[in-house]
Order: sequence, then structure tokens, then C-alpha cells
Amino acid sequence: MSIRKLTPTATVFIALGLNTLLFDILANRLLINIVSDTGIRLIISVLIAFIPVGIVMYRYTKDDMFLFSPKTMPITKIMIFFATLLTISMTTNIFSVILEAGFKVFNLSAKPTLAVSKTTFAEYLYICVIGPIIEELIYRGTLMTQLKKYGIHFAILFSAFYFGLIHHDLYQGISAGLGGIIFGYVAYRYSLLYSIVLHITSNTFATITSTIKGNDTLSDLLVITIILIALITTLVVGIKYLKNRSSSHLLPQKTSSEHMTAMEKLVATSLCILDLVILIYSSFHLLS
Repeated sequence: MSIRKLTPTATVFIALGLNTLLFDILANRLLINIVSDTGIRLIISVLIAFIPVGIVMYRYTKDDMFLFSPKTMPITKIMIFFATLLTISMTTNIFSVILEAGFKVFNLSAKPTLAVSKTTFAEYLYICVIGPIIEELIYRGTLMTQLKKYGIHFAILFSAFYFGLIHHDLYQGISAGLGGIIFGYVAYRYSLLYSIVLHITSNTFATITSTIKGNDTLSDLLVITIILIALITTLVVGIKYLKNRSSSHLLPQKTSSEHMTAMEKLVATSLCILDLVILIYSSFHLLS
């Protein structure tokens, strides 16, 4: 297989693999003894690792990535999608407790074992701003844009699935994968800019709540209240949609006539298997 025969889609998948590899080498190996601040190390790593994706993004998707169906997104819709993301996060947390109980039967756990240290400003910057921007550029702006010629349903679902895989953490991956569907839908119906804003808002809220949770009773009550409002909002909107689903569609129903080539399927499958293996290896450990 020569480089000249690589299709744009296969090239995008290869760039994603290089992105993951570079980030892991830099963040977890090369820079770990050079840069003491975890946040700075992550920022440097994610920016350098973005280079391969940035090259293919510029070559193949830059003219289309902000032009899905650009239109103004009402503030009410932003609040609804934000509430849905909170509900996904809460549901995933409950689901993780159930899964952990099952894993313990086999003397296994998928909970992180790393010690939690005080979060630095650079870490907040990475988690709340730089990380979400880079992730949206990669998984919605580049991957989803490239895949939409095979059908927007496939593009949204596959980009969300792979977005979950690359977190290399079972519980984070489930939440990220489901959240990726929301980000993909927003990027398609409105624009990538809105999915970036929503991603930043979601990560920032999650970071703030994890910081203040447990500090005092008032803080805990505030977090619980916001989550309950989010759950109720999601349920109301979901019921309303189910009542009207026969007369309206969230996404275009026309299917694409294009299909991935055998080479593209091989590259995509290989990449997913590799990340799945890394996810399992990184997530599970024996209980002492």
C-alpha cells in the first residue's frame, strides 16, 4: 500500500492514530520528568500531537468544517443540550457504580488508582478550554466532517464512538461517547463553534462541581439542585420529542450512496481495536 493510494478518509484515520501516539509518548513518557506541572505538560503534548491532524484538516476539511448547517442557536437550545450532557454524566456515574459491583465479583476494578493532587491553573486551562477546543477540531471538525459523505448518522455515531475510545478510561469513555453524540448533532445542525462552546461549558461545570463538592452542605445542595433541574429538563424535552417524532426528524433521513473502501475499513478497524486494547489495559486492574 503506497502513500499515493491512501484516500483522504484513510489519511485522516492515520493522522488520528499518530495524534494518539504522540500525545501518549509526550505526556506520559518524554515530558513527565522534564515538565513538573501536569497541566503545562498536557497542553504542550496536545498541541504538538495535533500537528498531524491539523495537516489533514487543512488539506481535506478546512473549507467544510464550519459549514455543516450554520445558523443561530437559541440560548434555550444551548441550555437544553447542556442539561442533557449533565444527565448523561449523572447516569454514567450511576451506571459505573453498578458496573463496579459486577467487576468486584471477579476481583477487578475500572476506577482510576492514581492519587488526586491539587489542580493547578494550567490543568484547569487544559480541561476547560484547550482540551475541548482541540477535541472538537479533531473529532467533529476533522473526523465527522470527513465521514459525513457516508451519511450523517454514521458520521456522528462513529466520531462519538471513537471519541469515547480515545479517552482510554472505561467510565470516562462511556460518558464522552454519549456526549460526543450531542456535540456531533450540535456541530451538524448549527456549527462547530457551538459544539466548542457547549464542550467548554460542560467541562467547566464538571470541573467546578468536582472542586466544590464536599466542601460544605450548601455547595453539595447547589450541585444536587442543578443536576435535578438538568434531569427534569431532559425528561420534559425527551417526552416532547417522542410525542412529535412522527412529524419531525432530528437529522436528514436520506442515506448516502457512498461507502467506505476496504482499505478505509481496515485502517479504521485497526485503529479502533488498538484503542480498545489500550482502554481495557488502562482501565482494569486487580483489587488487592
